[in-house]
Amino acid sequence: MASLKRKRLNSASDERVANTVESLRAEGSSRVQVGNSFTEVHNHEGRQANDECLRDLRTTDPRIDKTRIENDKGGLVQGSCNWVLEDSNFQQWGQGTNDRLLWVKGDPGKGKTMLLCGLIDELKKSQLALSYFFCQATDSRINNATSVLRGLIYLLVVQDTSLTRHVRNKWDHGGKSTFDPPNGWHALCDMLDDILHDHSKPTCLVIDALDECESGSLSSLLNLIVSTTSKFHHIKWLVSSRNLPDIERGLGGANVGGRLEISLEANAGLVSKAVANYIDYKIDNLAKLNSELDLCKKVKETMQQKANGTFLWAALAFDQLNAEEDEELEDNSGMLDILNQVPEGLTNLYDRMWRQVSTQGTRNSRSCKAILATMFLAYRPLQLQELPMLAGFKGNLANHDTLVKLVRLCGSFLTIQQDAETVHFVHQSAKDFLTDNKNAFDGMFPSGMGDGHHQLFSRSLAAMTLPITGLRQNIYGLRNPGVLTSEIEMPVPDPLAVMRYSCVRWLDHFYEWVSSKQDRDQNDANDVATFLQDKYLYWLEALGLCGNVIEGIASIRKLEALAAHNQWDHLATLVRDARRFVLASRQGIETAPLQVYVSALIFCPTSSWVRKRFETMIPGWIKKKPKMQPEWDACLLTLEGHDFEVYCLAFSPDSRIIASSDRGGIIKIWDLDTGACLNTRSGRPRTSIYKLAFLPQEPSTVLASAGEGSDDCSIKIWDPFNASPPRTTFAMPNLSDFITFIAGSKTAVLADQEGTLTKLDLDTGASLDAIKLPTEPVAVSPDGQTIITFDGDCCQVWDWGNPETDRFTLDCYPDYGDVVITPDSTRRLVCAETTMDRLDIEVWDLSTGACATSLSNVNGIADSLAFSPDGTVVTFADSDGTVYLWDTTTDTSQAFSGHSDAVRVLAISPDARLLASGCDDKTIKIWDPTIKAPPDFDAGANNGPRHWLLSPNGLWVASMAEPGSIRIWSSVTSEYAFDLREPPPIWDKGLGVSPKFSPCDRWLACQVKDGSKDGIKVWDTTTWRIQDKLKLQRLTKWEIPSFSISSNNLAFALGENVDIWDLHTGKLRSTLSSSLWGFVSDMSFSPNGLWLAVTTYEKHEIWDWATKERKWAQDRGSERISWHSAHDALLHTSHSNYCVQGSTGNRRVDKVQMQEEANKYPVQMTKNSEWVTVQGKRVLWIPSQYRPRLKDEQYYHVPDRRAMDWNKSGIAMLDNCNRVIYVEFDVPEIALKF
Repeated sequence: MASLKRKRLNSASDERVANTVESLRAEGSSRVQVGNSFTEVHNHEGRQANDECLRDLRTTDPRIDKTRIENDKGGLVQGSCNWVLEDSNFQQWGQGTNDRLLWVKGDPGKGKTMLLCGLIDELKKSQLALSYFFCQATDSRINNATSVLRGLIYLLVVQDTSLTRHVRNKWDHGGKSTFDPPNGWHALCDMLDDILHDHSKPTCLVIDALDECESGSLSSLLNLIVSTTSKFHHIKWLVSSRNLPDIERGLGGANVGGRLEISLEANAGLVSKAVANYIDYKIDNLAKLNSELDLCKKVKETMQQKANGTFLWAALAFDQLNAEEDEELEDNSGMLDILNQVPEGLTNLYDRMWRQVSTQGTRNSRSCKAILATMFLAYRPLQLQELPMLAGFKGNLANHDTLVKLVRLCGSFLTIQQDAETVHFVHQSAKDFLTDNKNAFDGMFPSGMGDGHHQLFSRSLAAMTLPITGLRQNIYGLRNPGVLTSEIEMPVPDPLAVMRYSCVRWLDHFYEWVSSKQDRDQNDANDVATFLQDKYLYWLEALGLCGNVIEGIASIRKLEALAAHNQWDHLATLVRDARRFVLASRQGIETAPLQVYVSALIFCPTSSWVRKRFETMIPGWIKKKPKMQPEWDACLLTLEGHDFEVYCLAFSPDSRIIASSDRGGIIKIWDLDTGACLNTRSGRPRTSIYKLAFLPQEPSTVLASAGEGSDDCSIKIWDPFNASPPRTTFAMPNLSDFITFIAGSKTAVLADQEGTLTKLDLDTGASLDAIKLPTEPVAVSPDGQTIITFDGDCCQVWDWGNPETDRFTLDCYPDYGDVVITPDSTRRLVCAETTMDRLDIEVWDLSTGACATSLSNVNGIADSLAFSPDGTVVTFADSDGTVYLWDTTTDTSQAFSGHSDAVRVLAISPDARLLASGCDDKTIKIWDPTIKAPPDFDAGANNGPRHWLLSPNGLWVASMAEPGSIRIWSSVTSEYAFDLREPPPIWDKGLGVSPKFSPCDRWLACQVKDGSKDGIKVWDTTTWRIQDKLKLQRLTKWEIPSFSISSNNLAFALGENVDIWDLHTGKLRSTLSSSLWGFVSDMSFSPNGLWLAVTTYEKHEIWDWATKERKWAQDRGSERISWHSAHDALLHTSHSNYCVQGSTGNRRVDKVQMQEEANKYPVQMTKNSEWVTVQGKRVLWIPSQYRPRLKDEQYYHVPDRRAMDWNKSGIAMLDNCNRVIYVEFDVPEIALKF
């Protein structure tokens, strides 16, 4: 039989095809690229960064996927897509400019994927920029919208490297995590948008198998296709999928950009011809038929008759023939007999394949069924090396070659992706058959699917607990516990390879097994409890290495609910603590997995079973651990990710999701079970969103967006779980920022700047009703019937149905506070009255107009108020970030501290189980109101310590606290010890020079302001009494002194003079003077006490103070100067670091050179406050609640609420309950190990 060749098209069709391709080619050559040009970075470092960025972006190379698919399917047949090239819709799509979306649709097995492979080859001949992606449902790398975008962008960028900058813009700030869920989708959308704006060359984007994109992200992908089709006139889309209504609806919005379709069912005759060409091609490759033309003809005719226009049937039938060919048939005519036995139709063919699996030898049949059952239950395709353990294979069955043969004996249900050795179903229809066919299903699961899940759970548990090859501490052998996930290189062989799937999914199989059982008992939970007690931290480490910590938290949450439901009290207690542990340390484990044995443990409450069980794993180089609280506090989650102050919060009706928005117009959707950010939405630039609410009975969030600088105010309807554009329901240029959503309805109440209130239908945008009031509204009841206004003197209560006369007046004054009505709309109103130094919270009875109860003289300013669903509990916050809950029925309150700035918004969940607070520190905290504050917690006691100082021996911490006192903390007890208040006030805001300890810890010095005794005072820390022998110069109120203290001397500067005083005798020992000094901003004694470093705003100097000789000077000043606490040769300033070379014996300074920042101190904190470093190496990750937050105060960056300091071996911080957190390190051991 002659070889297959591409058939010549008739002249008319040939001309049409040529015109289509030429049109695409001409369009590409006639357009001129515009936009900002990108200058290629030619240096080695720039190329390395670009290469690393592309490596992080790439989850797969679609070009390699295309080659693999073509090889797996037996090769691409020339001419198989010719009929599409002749199709009028294809030609209209290719030649026109209005119809920019072409959808190829057809039933399973009709050859859509290979058809698109052929079309891609044809499109490559044009001048179009071309990018494509192949979805595959059974492969988690390529079955979601995020992966699709990564693949499309990757191909565009590797073809035009000038576009790399659009990826680098975000990657440079976020690294590899930029592309990861949940925020990766939105970052990628922005990148694609920037690329398409810049890359004005005609571009074709191709996606195969939309139906195999996971349902949770498919709608986002369809919305993106539709929006870009309408937005960019130089972009064409070519997509394929099954005939699914959801996809048809999703692509229905492409009317503006033009959508065309090619249905394979409507072109059945042409598809059958393409299948015939495929059959011809495949028969040519059956070597044994090449010499038997008659037999070849009969086989071809039989195949074409039975294939019925289905590519997949033909491919599976050829697999059957190839299998028989491998068996060395004595007579080639037997092939025809085999083919005659292959039934028509995919379902019948699958049935035959299953019968072949079932009728093999007993052992092979059992093994194949075990493989099919394992693959059927697995949540993703499995690596060959994962399969033996999960299928229960041992010995020779676990051998690689044997395993490959067994997979091939599974009747073509499965295929092996050769490059990655991944096993997956040959087609989704194959798995559908095993689901629907009773014989096949019962054959895989004779004892039910629940038993299958139990086997996967048990085998996974066994693999993870093996003594040598199972989970263990530091399984990758990393040397440094601060190694970041992005820096870890996977060892070869990978000890996690065989149990990677098990680590992520073992609890999911346990859950499915238990859920399928009728009778459950405590024994079902014993294995899980034992594993947690023995391997919990090893498991969390493995999840961190695999990048699956969020998935682990979700599994733990499901297990917690299961244990509670089945009354497994022991397991429930373990899991509850385990969940708090991982929620508190998630970010640290994700950042550096080995921090599970360091940061996660030392910042864990002392009564936690996790801490008690694994405390011995805390490294020995941590010499002193902080004293932690005994129990978990009320803060369940801290949600970080906003770049601006958090303005709004809204719980979903089921209390499992929370939406937040910030001053920058960014909306985030959070999963309250795991703390994961599920979605990020962008509003208009520079537009603040000041109201959020979930619509009733719909998965949509209603957002009111307005703010400074915007030209209109509007309400928009968003889908919180995809990237579809919002639907603007109502907009007006003079809308005020007063908007309320009516509970349980799709109605909003809006006020304009003229005082008119309008009820708006959020479905139609129609105005339902409107009234005009004489004063400004401050609250509307949840049912929309009661309106509260404020005229500057008092509040009026209005009835919407009778606005002509107010019902009554409330004698309350919410001039700077807030007003909220209870959720039932009829009972009570809470009002915050604020003056400069006083806050009163009042609850008013709306039925009588009387004040029912009040809470007076609360600290700070109430920026937000909220009622509990039943109206009995009021929550409010003060300006220091403390959140309060006030039970109005018992008149009791409790306080929660944890924020570092003012709280702007509060919300209580519909089920009243959770309290959320949004803060100016850009975080959201989720609280459990049932957990009480620790007994020693003093709300408001941490009222802004200005300066923070750790003594050199680590025993004491001193801070300047309000009002005018030095607060002394013990790092031994981690608690406040006492205040130095004699005589008050010690310091004045206008002066504000921080206290200083002497190197020997004997002395503490501080500037004081006390009338006639203004100056520097020194305390003897052995008695904490003032050293009154010092007679220092009196200060005027405008003078700001500088001073430094050593073990024996105090240096004190005013103007052009520096006096050195003897601390023991109180005598003046030396005076240094220079007319060039002007104002001395700082001084520091060297550790040996010989040198005094002085800095002004213009000059650095080193003096031998005893001989009054200046040893070194540099014409560059700074605010701060200090010697290394343990090294006479290291000097540090606000801008630079210096190495001082010389001889202390003959008091000589020879040379001063600049040094790197890393040499500053053995123990330091990184600039972002996330890490403690020792000798420049990251060793301890700091949870957010302990990180100091800095702000400008006059000229200095000083700690705001939280503060920190370090000495030569330790670091001290202040936690949210006003306790000192002090950690001390064995610096020499760390230097030796790392």
